[in-house]
Amino acid sequence: MADIKTAAYICKGCGIGERVNATQMANIATKEGKMNLVREHDFLCNAAGVQMIRDDIAKEAVTHVMPRWRAPTSAKA
Repeated sequence: MADIKTAAYICKGCGIGERVNATQMANIATKEGKMNLVREHDFLCNAAGVQMIRDDIAKEAVTHVMPRWRAPTSAKA
């Protein structure tokens, strides 16, 4: 069985970078989430963001991907 290599991708686009500290999220993903690879990107949903993930799968042997592209929202009454 192949080794598992996890990767977390944190998007900073669409105002997310203004609401959350992406660097802090990356540190948490590395330390507490025990991700092998963590990357931040300005827009994960654009072609360059998708290509970065594809390249990591091909070149870094990533087997499991955990994208985070949207900030949590609160329900409004």
